[in-house]
This record gives sequence, structure tokens and C-alpha cells, in this order.
Amino acid sequence: MRLQFELEISQNPALGAMALWQFSRAYFDTAGKTEGPTLPLTLIVLPMVFHRRTTAAIFRMKSASGIWKALGDHPEIPAGLQARVESSLDLTLDSLDIALASCLLDVDRANPWPRYTPIRKSLPRELSIAPADVKQILAAAQRLGWWLVDQNLSTVLRRLYVRL
Repeated sequence: MRLQFELEISQNPALGAMALWQFSRAYFDTAGKTEGPTLPLTLIVLPMVFHRRTTAAIFRMKSASGIWKALGDHPEIPAGLQARVESSLDLTLDSLDIALASCLLDVDRANPWPRYTPIRKSLPRELSIAPADVKQILAAAQRLGWWLVDQNLSTVLRRLYVRL
């Protein structure tokens, strides 16, 4: 019972919206402010950053390391990710809804896959005050945004053992 309560508090759509904004902001800035991440890339973010061991591994990596270095140093990162992606689909979609409704993100539907671009340059001050574990989640989401911007979607999904 207590574990379920803790999961509901820590893995909630508002925190998910913040993490998806952080991911999209890093991706957008790294892409030369021309495009945001696609929906398929966005679907893997929360299952990764809401997983304590994955977040800790990503957080300890240098910002410039990259996704392939992270997977080489921490081959356990893909373990269970497919199941987490499937079980967190509703959470991710609810988080996207909150991010869009609160004007953190905008959606561009002109492409084959929707792309999410950040509207704000930073989180509202009230949201930027967070405990250490939330800051780790946001930092991990930011690193994923930096790392995934130049990667081929099918290669990323294959190396993470995820099928969408």
C-alpha cells in the first residue's frame, strides 16, 4: 500500500509534464531551435527518468557522454524498459496533456509524427524549487534531450529493446 502511494506521488502527470518539458527544451536547443522531439521519442522519456536506477546512471554521466556511452557503461538501462513504456503510456499522455494545457509545450502536427516544442525558456519559479530527487529526474530528462537529438529513432529503439 505504501509503495503504491509513493509511486502515485512521485510519478504523477505534473512531474511528468516538467520532465517532458525539460527533455523537449534540451532537444529543441540542441537541434538549433528548429524542431522538438517526436512523439515516439517522447514516449520513452518518463519510463526512463521515473526509474530510479536509470535516472541515477544517467545523472552520474557527463552531459557530453551520449546515449551510447550510457548504454555501454550501464547495460542494465534497457532492462524492463519495454514493460515500463507500455505501463506508463497513460501517464506519459496525461503528462503531455498537462504540459500542453499549461503552455509548457506546443505541438506541431505538420509532420508524420507530432513534435513537441517548448514554449517557455525556463520553468516557472514556483516549479523550479524542487527536492534533490526531482532535480535528478529533470537533469536526466535534460541529458536525454541532448543525447537523442541526432540519433536515428529506429536505432535508439532497437538499442533500448523497445518496440512501439
